[in-house]
Amino acid sequence: MNLGDSLEQDGCTDIDVGGMRREPDGQWVLTPVPAGDLSKPTMILEVGLSESAAQLRRDGAMWVDPNRGAINIAVMVKVDRRRPKITIEMWTWDPASVQAQCIRTIVISESLSGDKVTITGSPLKIPFDLLFRRQSTGPLEKDIALDRKMFEKLARRVWDCQDF
Repeated sequence: MNLGDSLEQDGCTDIDVGGMRREPDGQWVLTPVPAGDLSKPTMILEVGLSESAAQLRRDGAMWVDPNRGAINIAVMVKVDRRRPKITIEMWTWDPASVQAQCIRTIVISESLSGDKVTITGSPLKIPFDLLFRRQSTGPLEKDIALDRKMFEKLARRVWDCQDF
């Protein structure tokens, strides 16, 4: 199976979140929607420039709460407006503790001289079973790992837009 045909990026659809309509900055949905599956995305992306880190964390917890957003994975990206720093958090629901949990934090920052990028927490592994709502069926179906090189490229693009 070509998994590229099983997941579609769509960033413009409102989602019912506990009776309210919310629109993430990006979302990934299964195509076609499996029988009996929720028609909600399996993963969403929220990018915060003006929002506080605390607000993004509350939003991450809300998205993965099965009684509210019911999204499997929420990736929250906080872009610092004052200096070249980006914080990425991946949130999931922990059924054992019955609460949202941040399972990975990645911080990307640039030195004051602008000649060195520091990345902590990399890689970001997106769990296959949460993204596709099923277990893998072979060795080619595995967690998706986003590595240091990808994060540095992303950060440089963001910082260029911010004129850092």
